[in-house]
Amino acid sequence: MRTTLKYPLTALLLLALSPFLTAKDEEKDDGPKKHESKWAKKLVEDPKVVEVEKDEAKKLLDALTKAVKTKEATKIVPAVEPLIEKSNEKFFKDLAKLAKHKNQNVRVVALRALGSQKEPAKKITSTLFGILRAKPFQHSGPTLAMAIDSLRRQKVDKKQVADEIESHFTKAKQPETMKAAVRYFGDMLMKDKVKKLIPWVEQPQPANPNSPTNPPASYWKRMWEIWNEIKETVWYSLETITGKDFKTRREWEKWSRSTEAKRMGID
Repeated sequence: MRTTLKYPLTALLLLALSPFLTAKDEEKDDGPKKHESKWAKKLVEDPKVVEVEKDEAKKLLDALTKAVKTKEATKIVPAVEPLIEKSNEKFFKDLAKLAKHKNQNVRVVALRALGSQKEPAKKITSTLFGILRAKPFQHSGPTLAMAIDSLRRQKVDKKQVADEIESHFTKAKQPETMKAAVRYFGDMLMKDKVKKLIPWVEQPQPANPNSPTNPPASYWKRMWEIWNEIKETVWYSLETITGKDFKTRREWEKWSRSTEAKRMGID
């Protein structure tokens, strides 16, 4: 008598393999999940990068070499710009050199292009971190901001790097640098930075307006200017890290002391 199989052969194979497939799925871990923030649309969109073959890379580098020989920033910058959306390991050497250029516009575009490269990863990180710490560039907000932004795009979250970026944020001197730092904290999901961001949810102002020890009006004007520049990125990063969207500093401070926040790792 012919016996009829209850399951087709393919189904039997899947049943036999299901424990292994399940285990593999459970082992897969992409790390902490980002919360979608409505403030993301306010951010500058990261470039969409494609890897190019050696022939195209050579053409781009030849054009860049020609532009660099002119020593004119107005010619160098347009020659670097195509490398922002192109990736090839041959680009690194030229971009690393231009990242230290005396002209700020050249530095910034070279740093942005460096953030788009994949290889050599360690040298890219080292170059970006070196620019961030270099004394000659400490007063160039756009330079520091782009170094931070490219470190973010490279997904560098080493403690030494994060601490350096935090130090630039804490100084509260350059809005561009602070804004880049805030987005870095958010995209890297740095829960330990939440309480440092909360004071910037609302416009900074003296606790007691009538106190004689308050800083002068010029100080508060400067703080308002910084806050106005970074506020939407602060809101984005706090929501991205926590999934919360409180409107006031008081609400954020109250929640940050809650059991839920502690369970989340906010300290």
